[in-house]
Amino acid sequence: MGQRTPTSLLRDITASSIFYSDAHRPRQPTRAVRLCLAMNPPELDPTGIMRERTENALRDTIAATVALLESVEESVWSQRLRTLSHESVDAAAVLGLFGGMGSLNDLWIAPKHGQAVDRAHVFTANERLDALRDTIYRLANELQEC
Repeated sequence: MGQRTPTSLLRDITASSIFYSDAHRPRQPTRAVRLCLAMNPPELDPTGIMRERTENALRDTIAATVALLESVEESVWSQRLRTLSHESVDAAAVLGLFGGMGSLNDLWIAPKHGQAVDRAHVFTANERLDALRDTIYRLANELQEC
């Protein structure tokens, strides 16, 4: 018997009748099988290219966040994020920034908090910060699951 690859295992799972909703109907995969195939397509990533791309995207997003925070003179969070965006990104450390009181989620850019931003640009700056935070969180979760 030859060596089993992830691709052949997925083919076996999808070909097995126990994973289909009704043996009398045409073979349509159940929701669980469709989700499995969507999350783990047959073209799996044996070389780690997707992990590397996710790390690079996370590093770039952190750098964009640092640039935004430095533009409004928010030095504490820009320094914390800068230390995380080095050679190998630690997904657990990045996700740790999002939990508890005083977390990255609590950061709000406003002149009354000491940041250098015009009142007219507060909404825009915070919308951009929210989008960057969401992307950082999503990418760090993806990286942790790899």
